[in-house]
Amino acid sequence: IFSYGDKKYKKKLPANVFLLANKYNFHYLLYQFLICFFYFRQVLSCDVFRVLQITGGIPAIIVKLIFGKRIVVTYGFDYSLVANIENKVIRSHLLKIFIKLILAFADKIIATTQKNYQLLKKTYPKKICFIANGVDSNLFKPFKKIKKEKLNILNIGRLEKQKNQKLLIEAVALIKLKNKIKITLIGNGSLKKDLLLSALNNNIRLEIINRISYMKLPQYFTGADIFCLPSLAEGSPKALLEAMSCGIPCLVSNIA
Repeated sequence: IFSYGDKKYKKKLPANVFLLANKYNFHYLLYQFLICFFYFRQVLSCDVFRVLQITGGIPAIIVKLIFGKRIVVTYGFDYSLVANIENKVIRSHLLKIFIKLILAFADKIIATTQKNYQLLKKTYPKKICFIANGVDSNLFKPFKKIKKEKLNILNIGRLEKQKNQKLLIEAVALIKLKNKIKITLIGNGSLKKDLLLSALNNNIRLEIINRISYMKLPQYFTGADIFCLPSLAEGSPKALLEAMSCGIPCLVSNIA
């Protein structure tokens, strides 16, 4: 596993898994061009490079051009659209160009939604395959609900414009019994202060949890009455699938 960070990762990994971290703390924009050379021997020992987010495809393009390695990429959602929603216009245009480049270099492309599969099938009919995002149903499973005085609404995701959490706060503010509702957001981002201020101005009980261990997520689903995802753009969000796997009612925006 070639990582942009994780230098201090302490958890025990299986014997056949090796984590190669950004040990010199280079900025990720520079580091993605250097990974292959820092770990030259390890790169040579790999047969296939699996790119989990298409935006991390530059090292894969380099290993294909220089070492002739095969690469498999995931196309989860429209990355340029998300950048555009967040008013990152230059980034949006650059991503459009870069995504076409990585898709052209890829030996195989995994689409996680039927919409994206059909979209890419026209251009890459021999490369594309559909593999939906999965859920560990042993970890995320239905549970017995406990009646509580307050209704807990849960949202998991970056605190950015794309995820649209402010709409959730404004919607709850319209409810007469809003004092009996609590919103829990799990995530971090540039809109954290704005969301806290919006909740304060609307007299909404809001808790923001920056980051938690993946293995602890089920306990937050257990404590939720509704999972709400009011996003402006998505792919096949794992948090939504996990909430559904737990049997929680899900309230989502009407987007693909």
